Amino acid sequence: TRRHTISGRRLRTDSECSQKSLRSGRRNQPNRDPQRPFYRDDIFYGGSLNRLPHYKSQQSSVGYHMSVTRLPTATDVAEEESGSCYLCPESVRRILTTMLDLSLLKSPSFLVLAISGGLTMMGFYTPFMYVPDRAIKANIDASTAMFLVSVIGIGNTVGRIVCGLASSLPGVNALVVNNVFISVGGLLTIFSGFSLTEGYQFFYAAGFGLSISVFASLRSILVVDLLGLEKLTNAFGLLLLFQGVAAAMGAPLAGAFMDATGSYDASFYLSGSLILLSAVICYPLKRINAWERHSGQPKPAIGDPSKS
Repeated sequence: TRRHTISGRRLRTDSECSQKSLRSGRRNQPNRDPQRPFYRDDIFYGGSLNRLPHYKSQQSSVGYHMSVTRLPTATDVAEEESGSCYLCPESVRRILTTMLDLSLLKSPSFLVLAISGGLTMMGFYTPFMYVPDRAIKANIDASTAMFLVSVIGIGNTVGRIVCGLASSLPGVNALVVNNVFISVGGLLTIFSGFSLTEGYQFFYAAGFGLSISVFASLRSILVVDLLGLEKLTNAFGLLLLFQGVAAAMGAPLAGAFMDATGSYDASFYLSGSLILLSAVICYPLKRINAWERHSGQPKPAIGDPSKS
């Protein structure tokens, strides 16, 4: 209801706001920008706009920005003009309604992506928590052991920069990059206890940080590639819900394995297996998405000339 007609409604809304301001005697107040950041469909998109077919289809960048922007409702305008403080204003209710729309759970592509993200988060925090303690237990100096966490962070930062640059290149398949690097991160975690020497632990920390960086860098790009830009806000909200619940479960589960076995090995085996599984279930995601799009297309009626 808002695509390609936003400029006309923008003029109507601006006119209504101006008339209301005149009636309320606020002629001298500067006009407020009616846009809200979360009223943009691409607010969570972290990739290059050149990857978006919708962006390429527009004649200008202005046309694109107008087509992905929602206008404030009449309630928004009234709340802003009243100057009152609201516990849950219209803008917040509108954002939450969009982000937590459960209808997206009917999409097989989204369910696979959400389960994959949850599995990744279940194993994500184990290395951060137990790498230093395991290194200290292996007689590595305490300061050196603590620096391993910093190495994970450094690798993660470098990986995000490289991944961001790579994802902007034409022809780069974000899903393949995600699957390969997440798989490598899971395998590295499984075999992180192969040697507890200082050099091998630094290699693992750097490799894990580098490989796991794609999880945050490519998540929004994957959503747009698979579900479309108009579903990004909705999908991102539900993905955060899945990932938050999984993250809350992952660390206690790893701790329980460590307490039960008296060794850090089981926790790292569990963490690496979850991360690896999260990548494996995404291997057929492209075909699942193609099947979903094909099955969702309306079938031509009998006798329809387009069928022949």
